[in-house]
Amino acid sequence: MLTSFNVVVAIATLLLSAIVFEIYVSSIDEHSAWTKRAGDATELFRLHSLGDRTNVGLRMVMMDQHFARSSAALAATQTIIRNRQSLILSREALGAKSLQNYEYFIVRIILLMIVIVLSYVYQLAKRMRSNDNRLEDILAQNRGIIDTAGDGIITINHVGIVGTFNPASERIFG
Repeated sequence: MLTSFNVVVAIATLLLSAIVFEIYVSSIDEHSAWTKRAGDATELFRLHSLGDRTNVGLRMVMMDQHFARSSAALAATQTIIRNRQSLILSREALGAKSLQNYEYFIVRIILLMIVIVLSYVYQLAKRMRSNDNRLEDILAQNRGIIDTAGDGIITINHVGIVGTFNPASERIFG
């Protein structure tokens, strides 16, 4: 069963909530707001103990109106905070999208550099094969000249090892 004391306690609790809301949303001095609301609660208990129902009712209506104003201010503050959070999130999303575009650009540049390097390596390998083939042709041509020469041709390296000894040299030296 709901007694008048329980109603007063509930109203006092609402009053304390209103104090917290008022401190949160208003620009007045925190200490004076707390002192005023605590004084209101004390006055409400005093009037109730005196049995002054009219003034208790008026005080409760005033506290209810104050609580409604504080709740409206809190709701407005929450809306402002939500709007600012939304703005911040949209800016962050835009920044993330911009960063993502830069990342894609960097990846494209890296891929292009890899393609260029691979192309260069392919051209070098192709040139090396061509040079190897030309070297083999030149060596074969020199070998043909040395092997068919009528004079004896002997080559010796710096250590004294014989590198070339053609057929004419074999006929001369046996």
